[in-house]
Order: sequence, then structure tokens, then C-alpha cells
Amino acid sequence: MEPDPSVKKTMAIPRLSRAEPSAQPSERIPFLKLLSGHQAGLVIVLEKDLITLGRDPACDVILDEIGVSRFHCSLKRVGHDYVLADEESTNGTFINDRPVTSQVLHEQDSLSLGPECLLRYDRQAPEEVELARRLFEGARLDGLTRVFNRATFFERLAQEISFSQRQQQEFGLLLFDIDHFKRVNDTYGHPAGDAVLREVADRVRGLLRLEDTLARYGGEEFAVLLRSSDLEASLIVAERIRARIADEAFALPGEEPLLVTISIGVACWGSGATREGLIASADRLLYAAKDAGRNRVCPRL
Repeated sequence: MEPDPSVKKTMAIPRLSRAEPSAQPSERIPFLKLLSGHQAGLVIVLEKDLITLGRDPACDVILDEIGVSRFHCSLKRVGHDYVLADEESTNGTFINDRPVTSQVLHEQDSLSLGPECLLRYDRQAPEEVELARRLFEGARLDGLTRVFNRATFFERLAQEISFSQRQQQEFGLLLFDIDHFKRVNDTYGHPAGDAVLREVADRVRGLLRLEDTLARYGGEEFAVLLRSSDLEASLIVAERIRARIADEAFALPGEEPLLVTISIGVACWGSGATREGLIASADRLLYAAKDAGRNRVCPRL
């Protein structure tokens, strides 16, 4: 089935106001919890009458996992329940390890989409679901920019290396930081510096694919992993990122618009590479870009 691409994706649950009353048992929220992959722990609240799951960006729940089809399965609300239906997926849909074409979900059911994508269906009170969401975000996301944190970056890097080895493909690593960021903090104050960090993260996130990774690597430094991307393709993305930051001034409360630039080092994972060597190469190239005048991309020394 082809989902409506105009429908907003179901990827996170809404924040709850502290003023909301405690939920009664009849108000228990249905949700899926992702148990595998780089987003293990993600809570997906089920709010719509029809929800599609798969790798395609048009799906309501996008699952970039090995063995998941573009439009893998769907969930349809029938009364108080949800019915899971396989959408002719390549690797099948399973409930509690049994293959299904269509079946009503019950609390604590285990779902498998293909061989490696695992989820659990359940119902909980809103405050319990919100707690699960906050635990997931607190462990994996940077509190300021809401992109992945440094620890999660290294998890994703290990997964990307494994994926590339299986597929015999390269991937790109970009390391970039904000030029003269200390000057921003010293001139406009740390709240302005925080605003710049958030805006940089938002702009870069908007240029990346679902399968790519953006993380705050430390301070004003960020890292990007580009799946199945050779050096030429990685340079194109890096230049787009550099231009996206430099070409539009940043709005600061009570201040004139501020021009911000970044410097980027670009390296690629290939045969014989090591994790440490890849990071060291990108780091050297980042500082080479700064030494060459900043606001530029450096692919090699």
C-alpha cells in the first residue's frame, strides 16, 4: 500500500504539561518501543487510525533497519485495538516469533520486521510513556542541540563500520566546528552562543538523509556520518553544509543578525581503515581547513 506522503510522521510522543491530571486506567496509551538498531529505546505513540511502518520516508514510522521493506507493514485501529498487517514485505512480519499476515495486537506482544528489527507493543499511562521517552532522549541526545551526543556517535560509528564491511561500501565522516565561537560567547554572551549551536544543528539536520548521523562531538564541534558515501559524494554534502551555515545570518535576540561560518574536515572509511585512523584523519583535515583561512572544506592534506 502507498501511504499519503503529506501526513506528518509518527516518530515521537508529545511532551506532557505538568498541570495535566494523572491518567485513569482507561486512558492508557498504545505505543511501540523499538528494541533494536541505533534508536533502540525509542517510544512511538500510536495516535492515528492507520499507521505505516517501513524504510520509505513516506511511512509514518520510518525504520532504517536491515531487512525492513520500504512499506513493510501497517497498523489499523479497530475499536480499542490495533491490527497489524504485513504489506507483502520481503522478509516477513512476525508476532511473538510467528509469521503473520494480519493479527490483532495484545499488550506485551513482540514484533519482528524481518530478521533484525524488533519492537514491543504495549499500553501505559501517559506519565509512564513520557518517562520512557525522556530516558531515551537523556541517554542518547545532547541536551542543548537535541542531536545525538558523543557516546551515541561512537555507537553509530561502530554500526556504520559493520554495515560498510557487510555491504563493501565506503562511508563519509565530516568533522566541523564553528569558526571563532569563543568570540561569539565573549561578545554576545553564552545564551547567544547556545542559540547559535542550536541553529547550526537544525540547519545541518535539515540537509541530511534519514540514514545519516549528526552528533555534537564536543563544545562547538559536530560530527556527521554519511552512509554509503564515497569521498566525492561526501565533499558535495560538506559544501552544502558549509554554504547553508554561511549564506544566511543568524538571528540573535536583541542583536543585529550574526554571520557564522564553519570549517569542515572530510574523511572516508575504506579498506584497511581503523576507527581511530578515520577520526584522526578527519580531525587533521578540520584543522587544516582552519589554517587555510576557515569557512572552507578540506578533503586532504
